Amino acid sequence: MSNYSKIFFQRPRWRFRDVFRSYVIDVDGRPQGKLRPGEELSLDVLPGRHLIRARVDWSGSPPQEIIVAHDSQLSVCVEPSGNALQIWKVFMPKGALKLTVEERRLTTLGSFQSPHRSDTR
Repeated sequence: MSNYSKIFFQRPRWRFRDVFRSYVIDVDGRPQGKLRPGEELSLDVLPGRHLIRARVDWSGSPPQEIIVAHDSQLSVCVEPSGNALQIWKVFMPKGALKLTVEERRLTTLGSFQSPHRSDTR
């Protein structure tokens, strides 16, 4: 058993806006990695309160406080806010990106599955 919990940051593959730019992921005010379209970043964190944010150039998401339980896994979807016609959001200091946080659920095979990846069969 580990003292750490996990946060998985995911970025959808097909979003027109920002397709050629990477997002910087901050946890507790410190950069932890970059996300390109379709990528996932896995971070080990201590249980408790954390402040997360995604940045792109001069803008990004508003900071969001999350509470991570012991031995839990959270999934954070990072994507452009609004739609392709709301390009004005990229000029706002904290409005270009949005974060959607959900707890990962255990599948029948014993592995964790993200709620952001769905099987379309």
